Amino acid sequence: MERKYVIGIIATIAMIATFAATFVYYSRVIEAGYHYTYKGADGSDYSFDVVRLEGVNGLFQKAYFTLSRSDGKVYQYYTMFRNSPMDLESIPLEKSRDILYNKNEKKKQIYITQDPGLPKDSGKISTLAVLDITKITGSLGAVTIYGVPTEMTFTSLTPDLNGTSIKKITCDNATNETGVILIKMGDADKIYKENNNCIVLEAKSYADITKVSDKFVMHLIGIF
Repeated sequence: MERKYVIGIIATIAMIATFAATFVYYSRVIEAGYHYTYKGADGSDYSFDVVRLEGVNGLFQKAYFTLSRSDGKVYQYYTMFRNSPMDLESIPLEKSRDILYNKNEKKKQIYITQDPGLPKDSGKISTLAVLDITKITGSLGAVTIYGVPTEMTFTSLTPDLNGTSIKKITCDNATNETGVILIKMGDADKIYKENNNCIVLEAKSYADITKVSDKFVMHLIGIF
């Protein structure tokens, strides 16, 4: 991987982070569309609006969800998905919300890791998936959901990555206090545990990275 491309990845993350953060609270709805509800795994009905966003191609599924905060109050949030929950039902999912917690305590750190060539090979789709997960597990901009510090890493470091702030992280680094989310290519779309503290999001195509990351995020907020 060329060093200038690594620098480009870091710059892209910084640039997109602000944009991605708006997906939680501040997205400007350009065209209101179909509204529907979906019964989540927790028995709650989740509301979705199909919307268009200014300057972004395609339709987005705007999902509303609630979380109890440490102040004892319940807050409503929304976030955006490329895929509807109906599109994702067939993707196998091993329950894995404990990636956020060590028993009743939040983990101290979450790393989202991938092969160092995947961002370039996927046309930055995997980088966007990292940001979509980060905005829920950690925070982006002024918006904090679960608030576990979350960092993008790679499973190996090429010579050009030496001297950068990017860490080498694999499932072997997962502990009770450190969660690891591995994005990888494989034979099928599926989400499963490598061990109790490492979750694998496997996609059969670059386009399907968005599908497995969408389903994983929906799982974290209670939809699946």
